Amino acid sequence: MVLLRECCYIYSRCLLLIYQLIEWAVTWNCYFNSLYLFTYLQCDRNAFKLADF
Repeated sequence: MVLLRECCYIYSRCLLLIYQLIEWAVTWNCYFNSLYLFTYLQCDRNAFKLADF
């Protein structure tokens, strides 16, 4: 019975860790995507300025 409880505890900890990793990855993915998009838009804007000139 104790072994089962230990296994459940370890399993729940692993699930929590996996969940945190996924959340962390999604957060960083969104951050990098927005950063990339911002940089891309900045470059795009500069390109338009050059084209206008």
